[in-house]
Amino acid sequence: MEPIIEDFVNRGSELNYLWRMAQREVEPRILAVEGLWGIGKTELLSEFIAECREKQIELVHIDFDERDADPGYMYVIFETMIQLGPDGFDHMFDTLRIIRTQSLGDLVRKAAGDFDEAAKEPPESLNNAETRAEQDEERKNSDEHRELAEPGRTGGVNIYGGRNTFRDVAGRDINYFIQVVEKEDPYVQIKVPGWIAKALNICLAQISAERQVLFFFDHWEKADGDTRKWVVRSIFKWAADDALGNSVIVVAGEKGYDLVPRRLQRTVQLGILDDRFVREYLLKKDYDPEKVAAAINTIKGNPMMMKLAVSPNGSPSSDW
Repeated sequence: MEPIIEDFVNRGSELNYLWRMAQREVEPRILAVEGLWGIGKTELLSEFIAECREKQIELVHIDFDERDADPGYMYVIFETMIQLGPDGFDHMFDTLRIIRTQSLGDLVRKAAGDFDEAAKEPPESLNNAETRAEQDEERKNSDEHRELAEPGRTGGVNIYGGRNTFRDVAGRDINYFIQVVEKEDPYVQIKVPGWIAKALNICLAQISAERQVLFFFDHWEKADGDTRKWVVRSIFKWAADDALGNSVIVVAGEKGYDLVPRRLQRTVQLGILDDRFVREYLLKKDYDPEKVAAAINTIKGNPMMMKLAVSPNGSPSSDW
């Protein structure tokens, strides 16, 4: 098919491999796309994402260049929930909202006697039928629930409606959760990421059992170390362990990363463009034919430089 992004140039083999991964024609579940600044990593992801959306393939796109929430793992969770929609995230909402009635510190400390056990399972009260029944009843009687609940729907948190409504509700719950965590002692703050990862695992396992989801992480190098570790130990590990159905993960960044065991990951290093593709692009953009040779010498196959060459204020010169 013709590229959706007009300036998408000469990455056909990489794009074809992405489609083979999405269709499970090749085994690796995780693809790392690497390359220097301006080499076209984001453009490759953008083209593939655009084609996925045109084909109505479900996806989650996390761009750490646009991260607007701390801690980073909650940014990942928020974007995942918003982009996939409310279906399947009842357990996550229960996990976030339980702290409105109980002490987060007490819940974490009661989970188990040591760090490893506390990180594996949510507090027992999250799975307590009586506690959840009380919470459901409280929600049914709240103004918020009456406004957002879908008529005739029972069980869970029942948050439905438009995507903007869901974003607002999810955002308020997550912001409240973050505020509470920030007030807790360091012991609780260390344990919470593992606890919240367990809730996300339950939700994504349910979702991926029903439909395929593609995950895209762009500007990976801009995520802080703690966030990268959390994502690798949760979403990446689940995908590598076949715990997310047919889901596929694509990570784009400047540096090389061993995200999972190498047999489960493939790395693609994006190189510079061949001069003939640069020439075709410049001429297609009505670049002065007499200056094409000098521009190619300056661009040196870098896609970002190539785009700057045809921008109103970015024409390269021999001394650029």
